[in-house]
Amino acid sequence: MLAVNSQIENAIIDPQNIIAITLLKIEFPVSAGGPVYLTDAASDWTGHDGITYLADGTLKSVSPIKAETSVSRDLFRIVLSDLPNLDNTFIYRTRLRIANTGVPVTLSMEFLDVSSEITSVLTGTLQIYKGQVSHVSSEVTSDNDSSITLTCSGPLTKLRNITNRLTTHNNQTSLYPNDTCFKQSALTENPASFLFGGNNGA
Repeated sequence: MLAVNSQIENAIIDPQNIIAITLLKIEFPVSAGGPVYLTDAASDWTGHDGITYLADGTLKSVSPIKAETSVSRDLFRIVLSDLPNLDNTFIYRTRLRIANTGVPVTLSMEFLDVSSEITSVLTGTLQIYKGQVSHVSSEVTSDNDSSITLTCSGPLTKLRNITNRLTTHNNQTSLYPNDTCFKQSALTENPASFLFGGNNGA
């Protein structure tokens, strides 16, 4: 369940005079050029997290937000404009050749209140998606516009396409220090000393 402050709650309920700014964070590893921060704002945007998101026209579209009463594991798609470098190699295709699955992706929104002459930024950030890249496709249209579609998923949606699942004790505790659910996972490569079900294999 999302937790939002009263300013964002009111903006969602009554969006008149509110402009939503989309903020995309793609955490490429250093070997693939490092993290990318993009926005659909009219100019570069410094978020409440202190990061400057670039308004260079790269972020073309994202999947619409769904309001559902049950837990959904649908895939989430992000379309980026993939412009060529000076040597005619494509920026994101080059990055994605190095790291094409398992790259963490976070999509958030911040809000502008334009109801008065002085535009104000609402306090807080609304995180609307967090997952990982599970599939990449590219397209070049007839007018030579090249785009990359990142299909993203949560860690449990398409397990075969996720390369950095948190299945070790060290990985899990790096995010959740008190979680010990994977403490014994390193032992699973050895024959089990206790067989589940029946009467312990007797």
